[in-house]
Amino acid sequence: MGKLFDICAGLEREFNRKKEKTDEINLPLLWIITPTIPSAIIAGVGAQNPPEFNCSGIYTLGNIYRTKIVAVHQLPKTEETLCLRMLDKGKVQKEAIQELRNLSIDSPLYFNVLELVYSLLTMLELNEGLESEDQELIMELLPVYLQRLEYATQQGIQQGT
Repeated sequence: MGKLFDICAGLEREFNRKKEKTDEINLPLLWIITPTIPSAIIAGVGAQNPPEFNCSGIYTLGNIYRTKIVAVHQLPKTEETLCLRMLDKGKVQKEAIQELRNLSIDSPLYFNVLELVYSLLTMLELNEGLESEDQELIMELLPVYLQRLEYATQQGIQQGT
């Protein structure tokens, strides 16, 4: 949060120096994404689940702190939250991977999630000394990604003929 405050202060100084004609400066937000967070911490920092998100698991610390918290384990099981739920651990992550497997291979969401999966796999494979959980995740996701790659290859062959 300290880094966020430093960035916001710098932007405000720059805004004031330029004496922009607009009344409003667009300051960044800090998004904290965590697999789990105890309710005692949520209550302790005064985080609220605002109605504009219309979603459990997303909290705000108030306008002055410019910080949102995403508790992945509390997110609803929807296609919109699939990418975030894949970043969780344990049961939530396994369910999200199964949902990915159940998506239609023609679904744009399937393609988008797999692009993120590929990025995640690449980062995990570059990381030396992987934890066993990360190795398991690679083993779970690699077949899904390879299936999509095979499908794309077949589509390319069909379009080329």
